[in-house]
Amino acid sequence: MTETETGLLETVCNTAEMGGHTLKHLLSQSRDPAFSDVIRRQQRAYAKTASEARKKLAQAGIAPKPTPVTDAMAALGVRLNTMIDASSSHMAQMMIEGSTMGVVTLQRQLNIHSDAGGEAKRMAKELLQFEEKSIEGLKPYL
Repeated sequence: MTETETGLLETVCNTAEMGGHTLKHLLSQSRDPAFSDVIRRQQRAYAKTASEARKKLAQAGIAPKPTPVTDAMAALGVRLNTMIDASSSHMAQMMIEGSTMGVVTLQRQLNIHSDAGGEAKRMAKELLQFEEKSIEGLKPYL
């Protein structure tokens, strides 16, 4: 596995893990069963993507760089943002903003690592498409 592919896989892994951590905390704040279902579906997709990226990195003998601060940052961000407004509309806005950051990060990395191929590029593109689709799916909750 090339350094380019490794970098792209680490970006996929980190983006999916951050999304999953954030959604875990949002789910604990959600009081709308339909919206909670949306959160759970996205959580499962992030978990699957992060797991697949970690597995590919492990097969190449690379341990993904741990991000222990990620969960704490996600928890604090959610707590602060939902303290005043814990409505589904506000949480959908938060999720859209997070997914938009994911889109920017992934697209930037795909542009930087345009020579990457194989699984790394496929996974990055799939996560990018998932983020874009998630944004569209959350708009009705705004």
